[in-house]
Amino acid sequence: PPFDTRIGGFPCQPLSSAGQRIKKTLGQKVGLECEKGNLFREIVRILDHHKPVAFLLENVKNIRSIDQGRAFKTIMDALSDVGYNIKTEVLNAKYYVPQNRERVFFAGFNKDMIDNYHEFKFPYFRPENLPKLKDVLETNPDDSFTLTDKAWEWQQKHKAKHCKEGRSGGYGYNFGNLESHARTITTNVNKFLIQQENKNPRMLTPRECARLQRFPESFKIVCSKTQAYKQFGNSVAIPLVADIARNLIDFINNNIIDQPTLQLQDLLLQINKISSKSIV
Repeated sequence: PPFDTRIGGFPCQPLSSAGQRIKKTLGQKVGLECEKGNLFREIVRILDHHKPVAFLLENVKNIRSIDQGRAFKTIMDALSDVGYNIKTEVLNAKYYVPQNRERVFFAGFNKDMIDNYHEFKFPYFRPENLPKLKDVLETNPDDSFTLTDKAWEWQQKHKAKHCKEGRSGGYGYNFGNLESHARTITTNVNKFLIQQENKNPRMLTPRECARLQRFPESFKIVCSKTQAYKQFGNSVAIPLVADIARNLIDFINNNIIDQPTLQLQDLLLQINKISSKSIV
């Protein structure tokens, strides 16, 4: 159905460093040429059909540099060709959540409706005290999240193999400084471990992953652990996107040409109601 503004993204796996490495190893196509990467063109098709006022897209930071910048140029050209001016910015969610998560955001504005798009500003939030990883950890996680001796032994061998080959794969032992922030969480929770006293390390729990993206405690996790890990790993950091959305709404309402009555507050209502939704 028709809509005024779109907030979303497109699959990052074909565009991320890890995703490209895996696909190349398997002899598969990468970037915008593979099946998942091509879903970007579906976004372009929908934008071209409905011509909304604006949109916000998100993807991994290195989308700007893969294939020597050609994929990024293809994306920008495709969005421009269907009638949009684009501003991009790399923002780090670590100022909102205890997780180092750099992502590039695309704010697009309909050329026929907004002519001063270059004046749009992404939020700039720098608190004095950054969120800490220790504040999202559960006090008594179930023992099922603790690695077995066999699994822990495999993890250590896997890490040693990657280090020997000069690669940075494998587990993230101790998950960084508990007084600081975590590494970027992904769909593969086995890569990020928490050190325990007199025990093998453990995985994050689904609830901890939800907290790392700032899902509220009332948010219901009604799917399997595997699906929860995948979906929280693929999620955006909610308070960061909420801030961008607020800036986007204010900018549109103040600058749209000949349509001063356009109502976009439903976007914020959707964000604020997220606590009543469940992952399915």
